[in-house]
Amino acid sequence: METISAALLLFLIMDPLGNIPVFLSLLKPLPKHRQRVVLVRELLIAFFVLLGFLWGGKYVLEAMHLRQESVSIAGGIILFLIGLKMIFPSPEGPRWRGLPVWQRSCCSAAKIPAAWAIGLWPWQSPG
Repeated sequence: METISAALLLFLIMDPLGNIPVFLSLLKPLPKHRQRVVLVRELLIAFFVLLGFLWGGKYVLEAMHLRQESVSIAGGIILFLIGLKMIFPSPEGPRWRGLPVWQRSCCSAAKIPAAWAIGLWPWQSPG
């Protein structure tokens, strides 16, 4: 029953309808048949990473002598700092200005798995 509850919670956290625009914008440059392959590959990577942390996350935290509350607080602080950067951007502009395009993008679906951009990014939160 705990696994079913966790699976339902993960489904609700993933917000599939709300993330459709993110998926479409990241996969737009690819041909239609390749989009489906990339989408399935990245979501399977994300699924197995999430399952791995569902079953082994407690042991990883114990090995590092951390409590879940401290990790949640640290995640909240990081998101707060990111929000401050969004509200008050630096006067010089983004750090990636002037870099080649291949260094600006967070992923290249043709070369590397884009699991962080497609599969995992929407669910990285403090708790």
